[in-house]
Amino acid sequence: MPILNKFKDMGTFVMGKVEYVSIHEGDSLVVMPTKKHVKVVDIYCNEVQVKRAGPGENVRVGITGIEDKNTLSGSVLSSNTVKPVPVVTEFVAQLQILELHGRPILVAGYRDVRLHIHAAVEDCAIMELISQIDVKTREVMKNKVLFVKNGDVKLSMRSVCLMM
Repeated sequence: MPILNKFKDMGTFVMGKVEYVSIHEGDSLVVMPTKKHVKVVDIYCNEVQVKRAGPGENVRVGITGIEDKNTLSGSVLSSNTVKPVPVVTEFVAQLQILELHGRPILVAGYRDVRLHIHAAVEDCAIMELISQIDVKTREVMKNKVLFVKNGDVKLSMRSVCLMM
Protein backbone atom coordinates (compact mmCIF):
# COMPACT_ATOMS: atom_id res chain seq x y z
CA MET A 1 0.00 0.00 0.00
CA PRO A 2 1.53 3.34 -1.00
CA ILE A 3 1.30 5.83 1.86
CA LEU A 4 -0.55 8.92 0.67
CA ASN A 5 -0.82 10.72 4.01
CA LYS A 6 -0.08 10.26 7.70
CA PHE A 7 -1.21 11.72 11.00
CA LYS A 8 -0.91 11.17 14.73
CA ASP A 9 -4.15 10.61 16.67
CA MET A 10 -3.71 8.26 19.64
CA GLY A 11 -1.02 6.50 17.62
CA THR A 12 0.43 6.71 14.13
CA PHE A 13 -2.01 6.37 11.24
CA VAL A 14 -1.22 6.13 7.54
CA MET A 15 -3.70 6.47 4.71
CA GLY A 16 -3.63 4.96 1.24
CA LYS A 17 -5.16 2.53 -1.21
CA VAL A 18 -4.49 -1.19 -0.84
CA GLU A 19 -2.90 -2.19 -4.16
CA TYR A 20 -2.14 -5.88 -4.10
CA VAL A 21 -2.85 -8.23 -1.19
CA SER A 22 -5.17 -7.83 1.79
CA ILE A 23 -4.14 -6.10 5.03
CA HIS A 24 -5.32 -7.75 8.22
CA GLU A 25 -5.40 -6.46 11.79
CA GLY A 26 -2.29 -7.83 13.54
CA ASP A 27 -0.21 -8.13 10.33
CA SER A 28 3.52 -7.47 10.51
CA LEU A 29 4.56 -5.21 7.63
CA VAL A 30 7.67 -3.33 6.56
CA VAL A 31 7.77 0.35 5.52
CA MET A 32 9.94 0.88 2.45
CA PRO A 33 12.42 2.44 1.81
CA THR A 34 13.25 2.86 5.55
CA LYS A 35 12.90 -0.92 6.17
CA LYS A 36 11.14 -0.27 9.50
CA HIS A 37 9.01 -3.17 10.72
CA VAL A 38 5.52 -2.20 11.90
CA LYS A 39 2.44 -3.94 13.23
CA VAL A 40 -1.12 -3.18 12.09
CA VAL A 41 -3.26 -2.21 15.08
CA ASP A 42 -6.41 -0.77 13.46
CA ILE A 43 -7.91 -0.63 9.97
CA TYR A 44 -10.62 1.84 9.01
CA CYS A 45 -12.48 1.79 5.72
CA ASN A 46 -14.92 4.69 5.21
CA GLU A 47 -14.61 5.59 8.91
CA VAL A 48 -15.77 2.07 9.90
CA GLN A 49 -13.32 -0.16 11.77
CA VAL A 50 -12.74 -3.43 9.92
CA LYS A 51 -10.57 -6.52 10.48
CA ARG A 52 -9.25 -6.67 6.90
CA ALA A 53 -9.09 -4.55 3.75
CA GLY A 54 -8.58 -5.83 0.22
CA PRO A 55 -7.19 -4.48 -3.06
CA GLY A 56 -8.79 -1.26 -4.26
CA GLU A 57 -9.99 -0.14 -0.84
CA ASN A 58 -8.99 3.27 0.52
CA VAL A 59 -8.03 2.79 4.16
CA ARG A 60 -6.65 4.43 7.25
CA VAL A 61 -4.29 2.04 9.07
CA GLY A 62 -3.09 2.40 12.65
CA ILE A 63 0.47 1.11 13.01
CA THR A 64 3.00 0.68 15.83
CA GLY A 65 6.77 0.33 15.67
CA ILE A 66 7.56 3.59 13.84
CA GLU A 67 7.46 7.26 14.74
CA ASP A 68 5.18 9.65 12.87
CA LYS A 69 8.20 11.71 11.74
CA ASN A 70 9.80 8.60 10.12
CA THR A 71 6.74 7.88 7.97
CA LEU A 72 6.79 9.79 4.67
CA SER A 73 4.19 10.23 1.95
CA GLY A 74 5.32 8.11 -0.98
CA SER A 75 6.64 5.30 1.23
CA VAL A 76 5.14 1.85 0.75
CA LEU A 77 3.74 -0.64 3.29
CA SER A 78 4.94 -4.05 2.11
CA SER A 79 3.40 -7.30 3.30
CA ASN A 80 6.45 -9.39 2.46
CA THR A 81 8.94 -8.78 5.28
CA VAL A 82 11.48 -11.26 3.84
CA LYS A 83 11.51 -9.82 0.30
CA PRO A 84 9.85 -6.36 0.49
CA VAL A 85 9.13 -3.98 -2.38
CA PRO A 86 12.51 -3.18 -3.99
CA VAL A 87 14.02 0.30 -3.79
CA VAL A 88 15.60 1.52 -7.03
CA THR A 89 17.38 4.63 -8.22
CA GLU A 90 17.50 3.56 -11.88
CA PHE A 91 14.68 2.17 -14.03
CA VAL A 92 13.55 1.58 -17.62
CA ALA A 93 10.26 3.19 -18.67
CA GLN A 94 8.16 3.96 -21.71
CA LEU A 95 7.00 7.51 -22.19
CA GLN A 96 5.13 9.43 -24.86
CA ILE A 97 6.36 12.92 -25.66
CA LEU A 98 3.39 15.28 -25.74
CA GLU A 99 5.15 18.62 -25.38
CA LEU A 100 8.69 19.70 -24.56
CA HIS A 101 8.58 23.07 -22.83
CA GLY A 102 11.23 25.43 -24.18
CA ARG A 103 13.24 22.74 -26.02
CA PRO A 104 12.91 21.50 -29.59
CA ILE A 105 14.32 18.01 -28.85
CA LEU A 106 14.89 15.57 -25.98
CA VAL A 107 18.29 13.86 -25.69
CA ALA A 108 20.08 11.60 -23.21
CA GLY A 109 21.13 13.68 -20.21
CA TYR A 110 17.83 15.61 -20.12
CA ARG A 111 17.28 16.48 -16.43
CA ASP A 112 13.94 18.30 -16.34
CA VAL A 113 11.86 15.20 -15.61
CA ARG A 114 9.55 14.82 -12.60
CA LEU A 115 8.43 11.31 -11.76
CA HIS A 116 5.01 11.16 -10.04
CA ILE A 117 4.03 7.81 -8.52
CA HIS A 118 1.15 7.88 -6.04
CA ALA A 119 2.25 10.54 -3.50
CA ALA A 120 5.97 10.46 -4.35
CA VAL A 121 7.53 13.10 -6.61
CA GLU A 122 11.19 12.71 -7.58
CA ASP A 123 13.47 14.61 -9.97
CA CYS A 124 14.94 12.33 -12.62
CA ALA A 125 17.35 12.46 -15.52
CA ILE A 126 17.10 10.49 -18.75
CA MET A 127 20.33 8.54 -19.06
CA GLU A 128 19.73 6.65 -22.32
CA LEU A 129 17.16 6.65 -25.12
CA ILE A 130 16.72 2.95 -25.86
CA SER A 131 14.17 2.83 -28.70
CA GLN A 132 11.26 4.51 -30.47
CA ILE A 133 7.97 2.62 -30.28
CA ASP A 134 4.97 2.98 -32.61
CA VAL A 135 1.96 4.08 -30.53
CA LYS A 136 -0.58 2.03 -32.54
CA THR A 137 1.29 -1.25 -33.09
CA ARG A 138 3.58 -1.02 -30.02
CA GLU A 139 6.38 -2.35 -32.21
CA VAL A 140 9.93 -1.04 -31.93
CA MET A 141 10.51 1.32 -34.87
CA LYS A 142 14.10 2.26 -34.17
CA ASN A 143 16.81 1.22 -31.68
CA LYS A 144 19.62 3.43 -30.35
CA VAL A 145 17.69 6.70 -30.63
CA LEU A 146 19.79 9.89 -30.44
CA PHE A 147 16.91 12.36 -29.91
CA VAL A 148 13.13 12.78 -30.12
CA LYS A 149 10.95 15.80 -30.98
CA ASN A 150 7.59 17.15 -29.80
CA GLY A 151 4.74 14.81 -30.71
CA ASP A 152 7.04 11.91 -31.58
CA VAL A 153 6.02 8.33 -30.90
CA LYS A 154 6.53 6.48 -27.63
CA LEU A 155 10.01 6.19 -26.25
CA SER A 156 11.68 3.48 -24.20
CA MET A 157 14.30 5.03 -21.93
CA ARG A 158 16.59 4.38 -18.98
CA SER A 159 16.29 6.98 -16.23
CA VAL A 160 17.84 7.65 -12.84
CA CYS A 161 16.34 9.41 -9.80
CA LEU A 162 18.47 12.35 -8.67
CA MET A 163 17.13 12.86 -5.14
CA MET A 164 16.18 9.97 -2.88
